[in-house]
Amino acid sequence: MFKKKRTYIILAAIVVVIFLILNRANQDLSMEIETTEAREYIDKPFANVSIPRKYYNVDAAAGAVLMYATTRISVPQCAFLDSSGSVVEGNVKISYREVNDPASIIISGVPMAVAEDSSDYLQSAGMLEILAWKDGVPLKVNEECHINIEKRSGIGEGDYNMYNLDTINRRWDLKQENIAAKPLIQQPEKAIDKEPDYESMALKAGIVKPVKPVEKAKDKFQFKFKMDFSDNPEINIYNGVQWEFAGKKDRENPSKNPWVLSAVWNEMEIVRKYKNGTYKLRLSSRNKEFITIVKPVFAGGDMDYAEYVYNEKYETYRKYVAKKKEEARILKKKQEELAKAREKQRKASALAGEFSREITVMGFGWVNIDKLLNDDRQEIALSIVYKNGDSVNISRVFLLTESVNSVASFYQRTLPQFWFPKQRKNQLVVIDDESQAYIIKPDAFAAIRANATEHTFRISEAGKKIKSVDDLQAML
Repeated sequence: MFKKKRTYIILAAIVVVIFLILNRANQDLSMEIETTEAREYIDKPFANVSIPRKYYNVDAAAGAVLMYATTRISVPQCAFLDSSGSVVEGNVKISYREVNDPASIIISGVPMAVAEDSSDYLQSAGMLEILAWKDGVPLKVNEECHINIEKRSGIGEGDYNMYNLDTINRRWDLKQENIAAKPLIQQPEKAIDKEPDYESMALKAGIVKPVKPVEKAKDKFQFKFKMDFSDNPEINIYNGVQWEFAGKKDRENPSKNPWVLSAVWNEMEIVRKYKNGTYKLRLSSRNKEFITIVKPVFAGGDMDYAEYVYNEKYETYRKYVAKKKEEARILKKKQEELAKAREKQRKASALAGEFSREITVMGFGWVNIDKLLNDDRQEIALSIVYKNGDSVNISRVFLLTESVNSVASFYQRTLPQFWFPKQRKNQLVVIDDESQAYIIKPDAFAAIRANATEHTFRISEAGKKIKSVDDLQAML
């Protein structure tokens, strides 16, 4: 009886031990699964630094054309579906942002590997995120009524494709191949280099700049002709105009050529107006021609009337010119402001303004214009230590490659496995477990032998806290 009872006790103990072992194994497995799932696929390295979004409110029934810097977002009237598949009407909120350079890719946390843990990477000609909600509830894309985005890029090759980021299956899905890149021809703004010809502008507007009347000189020769001044409105406004010789050559002086005054002329015309208020006058008949330089003058009795007419006409002309000068000043100021804005935009994005691609939004979320990165790689076991030899608690390492708009990510769980393109310049951004950043410059890669299978980089003990994209860009 005692032996039988002892046997039961032993069996019970064995069962308890097995239960505890299985329970611990399940807990370990559960912890492993939780650890794996705890890491977001879009995993920002700096918790408090993000690529800012721009928000738009759109009437879904009306559609809209939205601008984000140089990007044009065309939203048709039927662009959104709710969870039941019905076309949405009413106010819809859209958010939009872009990632166009390696520093922004790092900040965003968006992976550039084709799929999680894949060694195939994409290089980008521009990446964006677009989302939409109604009353706080996410919406879906209407596949029969797509949103189109026209985006600029400095990369013009035609072998770039469009991908959508699948955060559930943790991969980039190919949606469209070989997107055409159209070169942009930008017309420069017309600059105001010199003062406009306000007199000609006024004349086209029917406003004449009058000739200031001058009283005739007693010691100079004056004469009159019957003439049609319709082509010279600056003179035609006056009555009683006379001509006074204003030239220097005797052959042009009527007082030196008395025959001019007694001749019968068939045609008399002003052939040129000079800036000093004088005119070139030509008299012609069948067999004679006389050319002289003259200026209009007035006898004493006509001078008061001429001055009255001049003051009245000149005031109209002065107001017109003053108005046009103010318009020119405002235009020039706008051109200067536009030039400053364009320069700021050029510096903000080195890719903007050379080529344009039009893509179709096939799903809300992250969209990337990419192609596979194909480079001859060297694989090594990578280790990173401080200059004093102490180990670094690495969170992740980002690889940036010369002339490649992409970032390769290496996590603590995948290190020391590492690769880099052999024929390009490379640099690393190292993030420690306190989210401090360290830079390994391209010249450090020169120490890696062509046949090396492992390498150790040494970094300064002082990392940098990153508070913005500009902070990281400055380090690069």
